[in-house]
Amino acid sequence: MVDKLIHFSSTRRADGCKGGVEKFAMYLQKAIGCGIYSPGHPYHGSLQNLGVICDGSWGQTFLSSGVKNVISVVHGTWAQMHRNCGMTDGPETLAQEVIWTNPDVKVVAVSEAAKREVEHFYQVDGVQVILNGVDTDLFYSSTKHPLAHPIVLHTA
Repeated sequence: MVDKLIHFSSTRRADGCKGGVEKFAMYLQKAIGCGIYSPGHPYHGSLQNLGVICDGSWGQTFLSSGVKNVISVVHGTWAQMHRNCGMTDGPETLAQEVIWTNPDVKVVAVSEAAKREVEHFYQVDGVQVILNGVDTDLFYSSTKHPLAHPIVLHTA
């Protein structure tokens, strides 16, 4: 049973970070009313009956503290980025492996591509996909033209 739900990531939109992961957190907060936390703004509340939605490996601290309700959102993998850039895997790749292979963690991906990366690099089965969506109440054309409509691009 979860009494409180929070989102935890490396950065927050409130701190001036305007990336897609931070936008995901903003939409999540608007949809479910969760608090948004980061290493610079840690969560200090009760861990009892806490649910944590984290980006990538950022839920590891909560798992280590005994929180059992963790959902990790995959926006992409460090392993794939390293392959794309000709780099060697580092500790961030291991951190993702540790959380995504933990049987107590529910793993969801924001795209089919992210799901394939997790399956390929970490052999994680059962990953659900929650496509990045655009809330048309928050994102709309600024023009007053009656035929104007938002142009939505889905990146993968």
